[in-house]
Formats: sequence, C-alpha cells, structure tokens
Amino acid sequence: MSNIEENIKTAKENEITVIVSDDYKSVTFESSSKVEINDFMSTIALTSSNIAILQMFLGEDPNDWHLKIKIVNADTNTIVEKGSIPDEEIRISPEDWEE
Repeated sequence: MSNIEENIKTAKENEITVIVSDDYKSVTFESSSKVEINDFMSTIALTSSNIAILQMFLGEDPNDWHLKIKIVNADTNTIVEKGSIPDEEIRISPEDWEE
C-alpha cells in the first residue's frame, strides 16, 4: 500500500488529485489543463499498476481482476474518460482538456 500512497503524494505535488476507493476497485484522477500530459499519464500508469498488484495480494484472481478508472478535468469538473481495465482501452489526449 505504501507504493500507492507514494503515487498519491507525487501526484499531488504535480497538481493531480488521485482518489482510490477503500476496496481498491476504482480510482479517480483529477487534473487541470496546466498539468504536463506526460506527468499525468505516468501517474495513471503507475498508480493503476500498483492498485492491480495490490488486488492480487488481497486475493483477486489474476485472470479476473478489474479496475474502474475515471479521469476528470479539474478545470471544468467534467469526466474526460472512464472505463474498466483490463477490459477497456482508455485513451486521453491534450485535446480532451480543451473547452
């Protein structure tokens, strides 16, 4: 769990809010257009990977795990993208933050 806490701390330093559900089944990432897209994508990838690994340690079947992801534009409070990995592909681009 300390890896996830470290991810959240680093994200906050980069002005990204990460909210992980108590059961580690969903995560929300909130970011503004001012955040570098590479920092944002790195935060999503690292945090999601660490949560998936934690699910395995908590007894999830490695062949049947899921993580619901929601990405929110903090400037407009709108959902940019949402889905469930590994079943769905989640794609975002800088254009998603344009008003």
